[in-house]
Amino acid sequence: MAGSLVSNEKRLISAAVVLMLTASLCELMIPYYTSKIIFAFTNKVPLEVFHQHITAYAAFALGFAVFAAGRGALFSVINNKLSRALRYRLFGVLLREPASFHDTQEPGQLTSRLTSDCYAITRCIATNVNVALRNMVQVIGGGIILVRLSPQLSGLCLAIFAALWGFTVLYGAYSRHSQRVIQDVLARSTGTAEEALQSVRIVRTFATEQQEQDRYKSWLDKLYWVGMRQSAAWGLYLVAGTTAHHACLALSFLLGGSMVYQGLITAEQLTSFMFYVQMVTSSSLAVCDQYGAVMEAIGASERVLQHLNDQPAPQIAAGQVPPGGVFRGEIELRGVWYTYDNRPDAVALSGIDLWLQPGKLTALVGLSGSGKSTLVALLQRLYDPTEGQVLIDGTDLTLLDAKWYRSRLGVVSQEPKLFSLSVRDNIAYGCPFTPTQEEVEEAARQANAHEFIAQLPEGYNTPVTDKLLSGGQRQRIALARALVRKPTLLILDEATSALDAESEALVQQALDRAMQPADGSHARTVLVIAHRLSTVRNAHNIVVLDKGKVAEQGNHAELLEQRGIYWGLVRRQQKGLGPADRDLSPRKKDPPMLTSKDWDYGEAGGPLQSRDSGVSGVGVGMSATSNPGVIEGSTAAQSDSPKSLLMSAPASPQPPALSSMGSGSAVNSLAMYSLSMDEDVDEEMQQLGSSSASRPSGVATMPPSWRNTPMVGSSSSSSTAHSSSNGSSNGTSNGNKQAQQHLQPGSVVNDIVPMKSKIGGASGVAAAEQRKVQQAEQGAKVQ
Repeated sequence: MAGSLVSNEKRLISAAVVLMLTASLCELMIPYYTSKIIFAFTNKVPLEVFHQHITAYAAFALGFAVFAAGRGALFSVINNKLSRALRYRLFGVLLREPASFHDTQEPGQLTSRLTSDCYAITRCIATNVNVALRNMVQVIGGGIILVRLSPQLSGLCLAIFAALWGFTVLYGAYSRHSQRVIQDVLARSTGTAEEALQSVRIVRTFATEQQEQDRYKSWLDKLYWVGMRQSAAWGLYLVAGTTAHHACLALSFLLGGSMVYQGLITAEQLTSFMFYVQMVTSSSLAVCDQYGAVMEAIGASERVLQHLNDQPAPQIAAGQVPPGGVFRGEIELRGVWYTYDNRPDAVALSGIDLWLQPGKLTALVGLSGSGKSTLVALLQRLYDPTEGQVLIDGTDLTLLDAKWYRSRLGVVSQEPKLFSLSVRDNIAYGCPFTPTQEEVEEAARQANAHEFIAQLPEGYNTPVTDKLLSGGQRQRIALARALVRKPTLLILDEATSALDAESEALVQQALDRAMQPADGSHARTVLVIAHRLSTVRNAHNIVVLDKGKVAEQGNHAELLEQRGIYWGLVRRQQKGLGPADRDLSPRKKDPPMLTSKDWDYGEAGGPLQSRDSGVSGVGVGMSATSNPGVIEGSTAAQSDSPKSLLMSAPASPQPPALSSMGSGSAVNSLAMYSLSMDEDVDEEMQQLGSSSASRPSGVATMPPSWRNTPMVGSSSSSSTAHSSSNGSSNGTSNGNKQAQQHLQPGSVVNDIVPMKSKIGGASGVAAAEQRKVQQAEQGAKVQ
């Protein structure tokens, strides 16, 4: 490929070579006429001949100046053209390298390839080769003239030149190796500096300025010592070259003078010979210098040339396009295995079988390292499976045109990258069609970004800089960039993780609308990678990955019934426990199913009113006592949500100590403890699996350990409680009667009514909460 770059400029290069040869020939004639002019007076040549020598000297000198200037200008143009073409070609090659290549390369090193390495190549072609060829012509031409002037003297000089050339070859080999090492170290140092400067805020936050400076210095030290060794070699080469040059001149004077005294040659011939010896030795040194420079350039450009000569990555190779260019959005993974090239011993995915239905929302859930990102990368065809197939509408993805396929994708990553373009250009970036301003603004509205974009200094024409936008704003622009493409497959990798609750709700509504294109031609497939329960619970299919395998899949209720990995993740997230909670909710806690927007809570037994359902009951104001299992009904405290009622008591099978409480407080605590004894998701899914119509309204069973538990109330009921603890049926009856005295209309427990959320009491946690309240009420009555 490097050869093709040179061949593209062959006309300019040919013209430059012609000018170079002409200039060299003119320069070769200058020493000849110089000696003629000097000895014109000694030889007493006619004045006309003297003028002829002067004229010829001036013509060749002028010709040399003109042609040399033309040669330099053309080679300068060639240098600029080659530099532009080489960087453009290399940049294209690097962009098309497979993802596995970029997994092992640092951006700073690749940037160094584009800058210093490309400069070394173009300098070599346009400067070093140019100078070397010019001096080579002078060495050859001058050598021929030397042989004609004196074969004896020229033989001696050629022997000295041969020794110099041998030393030059050795120096060139060393320079090639040394320069390759220098370019590698320079690339590493550039990458280190670029990394630190891009993360300067983190560096300052952790006060590691000196540490980063020392890390950069370690590369500079390596560069310094490699450069010192190369400088030492260069110094030895200069000593050898200068010695050869002056040795040749000194021996030519010595032997040439003897030959003049012997009458073998004339003084004019010796003078001309010395002029050409000076030219040939200088040109030889220049050729040797350029040879070393060419070897350095070859060493510096080896990796660039390797990239240029690589075959195009298969991911961008042209493939087939379905008839009509229609992508329905059906995706199937059959027995997919994948192992990263740089980690052959670690299997990222093993035996994945998965079907993404058109128009359906599929969620990927799993702990870090479970293979979620790798699976999404396969769907984007950043990698090809090691084994198995990824089928797009029944066609193997490797057979499809990658550019066409990716134009049908919309991807929003967890850490979106925006370019140094205007906001509008960032939203329209990569769009397969040219979107209108209205389409751009509509996509921004769907992503809840239009309002803050309109407030920017230049609106949609505002250039994006690092400090212009917050993280959430960048993510919403990235979401708009995905939506404006009108993709068939929409991939969201924690796309709403940086949004506040209100923005998330608006964006989620937009995503729900985006499931179907405006023209209604075909369904849109949505794949979500998420950790937050609120994001994945409404998915049509939830896929749980564990150690590169599909461990579970189904909808939210089905996975909870399985009591597997997903059940554990949800349980931990609801309770806010352990690493799973941090993995499920890396930024903020998962919002409750019912929030303060859904219910109003009264003070200490005041009315409880649903804003949407209109169901009223009794607000249970409470606060935890010193005993974590005891909650007093007399304290005027407010709960954040009905979910907090479920989480207020520990999931312990032992009843709380109630002996020190009044009867009304004891009944209230008993009801609230019954509410918390469902073991959260455990009990919820058991009740979801049974019909709510299978028992009368308000009937709930007590936990087995509580069925014969005595009620300890006030002094008037203490004897009844003791008798029931002895197992007497009479005592039990009295205990029930005594408890029922406290369940009169208007009491805290007796007035608890089933709660209905605004999404209905038949699904999700809201349904379970309704049943838990019923269970608490009936449990108190049973006692």
